[in-house]
Amino acid sequence: MTQELITEGKFEYYATGEGTPIIILHGLMGGLSNFQGVIDYFPSRGYQVVVPSLPLYSMPLLKTSVGTFAKYINEFIDHMGWKEVILLGNSLGGHIGLVTTKLFPDKIKALVITGSSGLYESAWEKATLNVVTMSTSRKKPKVCFMIQLSLQKKLSMKFLAL
Repeated sequence: MTQELITEGKFEYYATGEGTPIIILHGLMGGLSNFQGVIDYFPSRGYQVVVPSLPLYSMPLLKTSVGTFAKYINEFIDHMGWKEVILLGNSLGGHIGLVTTKLFPDKIKALVITGSSGLYESAWEKATLNVVTMSTSRKKPKVCFMIQLSLQKKLSMKFLAL
């Protein structure tokens, strides 16, 4: 899979679609190909899927922390001019999503976490990855995702409008 990355200042990212932004936060060893199902599914349903490259290896080691990456994502949201986004974090990206939501709750419409440490994963015939959806307002979140990963490594998604 080859994706054209967009570079604007200190930000490098991939984007497709138009509508409510879904920001995918990759893990330590993640790549764009890990999210092909999300990239293919949501743009035709009124969402813009955006995958920023996190500065995991370009940032000075002493500044490398989940909190620093959360501030980086907040700067990215501001740079893009968005008022509200959905964060989807995988592995380390899930931790970054949690801290971003805690520090900047007014900007986060919903948070989805998959495969982050501390979340239960079943190794049975179909392993369902725990997903956390969170609303930062008094209303219910408008979107909910369920992501399932089978033992054959096939990704299937269900989208539920609440």
